[in-house]
Amino acid sequence: MTNLTGSNSTNVAIKFFHSTMEGETQDVANEVGLVMTVVINSVTSPFTVLLNLSMIMAVKRRTSLQSNANILLACLAVTDALTGLIAQPSFFLWRTLLLLGSNHLTVNDFHDTSVRILCICSCLHLMLVVAERLVAIKFTFYYPHIVTKRNIKLAVILCWIYSISAQIGRDLVNLYIVRFLLGFPVLLSCIVFVSSSYVLLYDETLRHRKMIKNQ
Repeated sequence: MTNLTGSNSTNVAIKFFHSTMEGETQDVANEVGLVMTVVINSVTSPFTVLLNLSMIMAVKRRTSLQSNANILLACLAVTDALTGLIAQPSFFLWRTLLLLGSNHLTVNDFHDTSVRILCICSCLHLMLVVAERLVAIKFTFYYPHIVTKRNIKLAVILCWIYSISAQIGRDLVNLYIVRFLLGFPVLLSCIVFVSSSYVLLYDETLRHRKMIKNQ
């Protein structure tokens, strides 16, 4: 009876030791992950801002670069620059506070909000860039009437309005399905549209190449 009691105590002690070691290992892994994300974002954030700003300024200053395709790329670069200027520093600050043992919900909420807005807006801008190329190659004769400076400006404004409105809707509506429908369809539509558009563009390029060879 004494041996059984002693063995049970030993087993309990061993299990407690293993659980303690696993907990400490997991805590160390979490801290290492936090440090890595802080370092990566602190290093890449300035490059993200500077490289995208250089792209925007090049299109703005040189009239030879102000084609419709480059203007849309510059608008996409604006969302990327804002990611490096707002989303990454807020993520860096939030993770740093976690490492210091202080979890500020205000910083976390600001980071989540900025990421959602910029993610949706980037997807919409990417779709605009691909749509411009699709119209230019697939519907060449209609291109001057469809893709104009006025339509580009209107489309970019609508992208920002939808992105901000979607985030406001997520904050106002607590239903998960509504919050899900405000963001996920944009991401899915972007993936499907970009993939299918590149397939069409590739097919059209092959057709043009065959026509050139025949001529």
